[in-house]
Amino acid sequence: MSAPMMNSWFDHDLWNHLFLQLSTAEPSVCHAVIAVGALHEETQGSCDTIPSQGVPLNIPRRFALEQYGRAIAALNSRMGSNDFELKNTALHLDDQAVYFGKSNPRGFLKAPSINVDHQNPIALDTLAAAFRVRNCFLSTLSEFLAFCESLSSDNIARQWSILVVWQQHMRALLAELQSALDRLEAKIRHGNDDEERGLLKQKHKYAFKILRLHCGLFSLQTDLCLLWKRERVEDEVYTLRFHDIVDQCEAIAKTEYYHQQPSHLMEIGVIQPLYYVCERCADQRIVQRAMDALENWSHREGLWSSRLAIHMVESGN
Repeated sequence: MSAPMMNSWFDHDLWNHLFLQLSTAEPSVCHAVIAVGALHEETQGSCDTIPSQGVPLNIPRRFALEQYGRAIAALNSRMGSNDFELKNTALHLDDQAVYFGKSNPRGFLKAPSINVDHQNPIALDTLAAAFRVRNCFLSTLSEFLAFCESLSSDNIARQWSILVVWQQHMRALLAELQSALDRLEAKIRHGNDDEERGLLKQKHKYAFKILRLHCGLFSLQTDLCLLWKRERVEDEVYTLRFHDIVDQCEAIAKTEYYHQQPSHLMEIGVIQPLYYVCERCADQRIVQRAMDALENWSHREGLWSSRLAIHMVESGN
């Protein structure tokens, strides 16, 4: 399966400038590209149909799922590597290609999406639904961020009017997600028994802390995405927001896992926000606090590793 064939299927700058470039040098991305490409080819005639859970996987989808598994295996095998290029590979593969496989392994013909509709706002009935919507937003935002990072400062200036529209769209999506979280929290508090009415259980508190931390991170990433990616941010307003993210991460780590810190969590938590602070904040005192937080809690969150995050930060400085 060649790059020209892939190029004929996908007419998108992100695909051309990110995935295809990485796939020539990185096996994990190559397998992910093949998986998504195989599905795209197999479903060109019926791109609006998602197979039900009872329908067996056909040969192309089985092949795509196998390639997705190989992509994960190839990435995991390199988690201990000292190769600085692993930084881009891990982040982009995790945020982009892998998402499609996780979101809908039966077909993933349509990436889940959320739309701003003030007549029909996002309705969250459970915390599980909140995390699913967060994942949908993360997928949408990650694609936009990856595209922005692929542009030079000159290209950003030339496409500014279009990029700003997308940035505003991301902000609107995030605002609706935050409002939905507020409504869900009020619903959970009101739904408790009389003696616990107005209170949150510990597991609910932790979930909302994580979700609000990620909303804060997404908001900061959205606001900074059109600044050239090599620039550290010195503006005082953003410095305060970096400071707040580190505060939230420290509080989550100390409060939830004070007595026994787990070594591996399946859900993303504090590593990604702390890593972003280390990468973008110009205030070295805040960066050092973020580094200390990563070092004090050596653990993994899904594909994220605190030790790997520290290594990538140190390699980039």
